[in-house]
Amino acid sequence: MLPYVTVLSLGEEEYSAAREILMRYNLKPSDVLHAAVAKNNGIKVVVTEDSEFDRLEGLERLWLEP
Repeated sequence: MLPYVTVLSLGEEEYSAAREILMRYNLKPSDVLHAAVAKNNGIKVVVTEDSEFDRLEGLERLWLEP
């Protein structure tokens, strides 16, 4: 594992938050799990090329152009 990477766990709180996000935004299950973990851990920015994250309130999508 890289020294600057932290693996965050999925628990009941994340699954509950993921369900709420899924019902509200109708995103892919994998995306809502990532969003729920971010929300529950105070993460405000996600680096991804997946534009579906633009629809989420409280989570900013950042894409680094080559």
